[in-house]
Amino acid sequence: MDLLDLKGLGKKKKEYLEKLSIYKVEDLYNYYPREYEDRSKKYDLSHGLDGNKHYFEWKIESKVYTNYSKKFSISYLYGSENDKRIKIVFFNDKFSPRKLKLGQIYKFYTKIVKNGYEYECHNPEFTDIDDGRIGNIVPIYPLTKSITNKNLSDFIDQALNFFDQNEILLDKDILDKFSFSDKLSNLKEIHFPTSLDRLKKSKV
Repeated sequence: MDLLDLKGLGKKKKEYLEKLSIYKVEDLYNYYPREYEDRSKKYDLSHGLDGNKHYFEWKIESKVYTNYSKKFSISYLYGSENDKRIKIVFFNDKFSPRKLKLGQIYKFYTKIVKNGYEYECHNPEFTDIDDGRIGNIVPIYPLTKSITNKNLSDFIDQALNFFDQNEILLDKDILDKFSFSDKLSNLKEIHFPTSLDRLKKSKV
């Protein structure tokens, strides 16, 4: 199967994947993350002021406001968490905040700061509420130009549907006897972890 058969993977993306030594579908699912971010624990605003990125859920409470200067733009809108309000700021990015719809709840992965009495975050990563890229353990891959972490995750997800069963070297009886997982199960856990414990076992 050719890489170009995967949804969202065109000729340019294929060229950049080749810079990562990814030439075939098998290379995709055997391309391991360099590290993981544990984004599984949801924080609230009052407990997230430690200078680190955390997972939050906020409801969008305002339209987008944008201020321009000759060299940059600042776009912002407001979100809320229970009785607390946060200013969500985007520097030189007027497109991302327009994806946030008034009245909807989104997941955010970001640092927050206190600006006077106001909570504030800058250029946060955000997803729809049912998107697993925030709220789970997230693999972080070595990247190259024009290939994002999301690109790789999407392509690998598709590639796993075409896993070559010949890569399973041990018979099922042996796997069962020693309580080993087969390679496909391990790959799914490595690329889409369900828990730190299962992730650790899949890498043994």
